[in-house]
Amino acid sequence: YLQAFADYPDFEMVVNDDCNSDMVIAMQKYESIFKEHPEINTVIGVCGEAGPAAARVVENMGLADSITIIAIDDIDEIKDLIEQEKIWGTMAQNFYQMGYKSAQILVENLRSGKTPDNYSYYTGSIFVDNSNMDTYMNDLKAD
Repeated sequence: YLQAFADYPDFEMVVNDDCNSDMVIAMQKYESIFKEHPEINTVIGVCGEAGPAAARVVENMGLADSITIIAIDDIDEIKDLIEQEKIWGTMAQNFYQMGYKSAQILVENLRSGKTPDNYSYYTGSIFVDNSNMDTYMNDLKAD
């Protein structure tokens, strides 16, 4: 993420913390962080719990007009929060391709002893917001 933001000179990461994929921990941390750093205007969640936790805290603290939330994964809760405009969008991952590629690597190894040349595979992802909520799955499957 930091590498992607390198092109934006006004970007400043204020806090980089983890929640152990625990909703309660995430909410507690967001509440503390938002109180300590009122200058925060964007949350980028990198676990499924981060986006919904941020949305709940932002709503509870009355910060909806000042903080934009970007989540990861396209679970129902996140999609509902996008439709309610409490989360701007999410990165949906192509889990079908992840499973397919994993099985392919395993089968090739079992059949011929082949190991991957590298261990970095793009399996597809797409940004989902209200503009493509109804169509993103078709685009993701085509990836």
